Amino acid sequence: MIKQTRKVNPLQVLVLVFFASAAYGMVLQSIPPLLPAIIGDLNLFHAQGGLLMSLFALPGIFLSLPGGMLADVYGPKRVGSLSLLLLTTGTLVVGLGKTFGTLALGRIIAGAGGTAIIIIAAQSISLAFMDDRRLGLAMGLFTLSVPTGTVFSHVVFSRLVLKWGWSMTVMASALICLVILFFFWKFFHLETDTNISVESSREKRPGLLDNFKRGKGYQGVWLLSISWLLYMGAKMALLTFAPEYFSNVGYDYAFAGLMSGVLSMASIVVAPLTGYLLGRTGNAEKYLIFAGITLSASIILLGTASSGHMPLVIICSIAIAVFPPTVFFIVPMLLPAKNLGQGFGILRICENTGMLLWPALVGLSYDLSGTYSYGFSIMSASALGAAVIAITLIPLMRRFTAEEKFVGVGARSREQN
Repeated sequence: MIKQTRKVNPLQVLVLVFFASAAYGMVLQSIPPLLPAIIGDLNLFHAQGGLLMSLFALPGIFLSLPGGMLADVYGPKRVGSLSLLLLTTGTLVVGLGKTFGTLALGRIIAGAGGTAIIIIAAQSISLAFMDDRRLGLAMGLFTLSVPTGTVFSHVVFSRLVLKWGWSMTVMASALICLVILFFFWKFFHLETDTNISVESSREKRPGLLDNFKRGKGYQGVWLLSISWLLYMGAKMALLTFAPEYFSNVGYDYAFAGLMSGVLSMASIVVAPLTGYLLGRTGNAEKYLIFAGITLSASIILLGTASSGHMPLVIICSIAIAVFPPTVFFIVPMLLPAKNLGQGFGILRICENTGMLLWPALVGLSYDLSGTYSYGFSIMSASALGAAVIAITLIPLMRRFTAEEKFVGVGARSREQN
């Protein structure tokens, strides 16, 4: 049972989890701008390069749900601090690595740390902005964090690698993570504001299957998570190989990195706007459908165009920006506060599955064919699949709204709108 013991400072919580999540995004996307240098230095195959991205997601498949449950019981400060520590440690291992095996180990360690960061961030915002009309806007601002880290990696690291080499560039990202860990541990106070009773945590809780059968929003969470899986697979594969793809079609290395960063730049405007509109309009499933279809079409055009890539990159960026705030807005509308960690854990399992499989699959398709044509087809089909799954949410969400009136933490704030 979650109980309030003193007033929460929502903005402080938002700022701290924003930077923690930005660190996650930075480490996650630290490989793509360095990938050509790493492949050349260590003589790797493209499939191995894709695997370095995928291995970051591997721990999340197994640890997301336990991490979410631990966050429900022990609170976000302890779980978040441990996660940032592992993220920093894994990044250091990558920076010191001289073989593919060492780099792979470092990515797994960093991925284990990153697993719970998004969970505790989304959980913290849901609790800090409970029954607050600003929940949608807060989620929109929060979802800027990972794109911020992504843009930083692509734009800054693609230049630093030319001067420092890939190893020192990775070490610089580890230092940034360490600084963020310090501020998170010192100034994050939601743990004392929103405590979880140890006594109640020992009570037997319904299992996932029990909750699913009881119709407490878990049907919607699983459908939402599958759509998120397909979206994340397409997005991560695109971000992984975009720098090299743009280099192959004639752009210089630095500009190719800039274009790859643009894929995440629209989030600066679009994500908060989407969150604000969600809080005012509802109908979140329609946002997912629009984003999935738009992303699918722009990816296939991007892979076949001989010139004029920047407008297509911008369209991709807009579609990419709409999805995250919508997904994170829906979860607290479906689940009560005590189950938010578990709900976001399910979301992260599917997210990491997409991140694990799609980059390696697209990299393998390039190794076998010598072209990115098949890879772009895979990404486009995946984005379209995300939209199709989102369509199946419409009748469920309408029925759930009518019959159960949203048991989630955002229920009352939505009723006020």
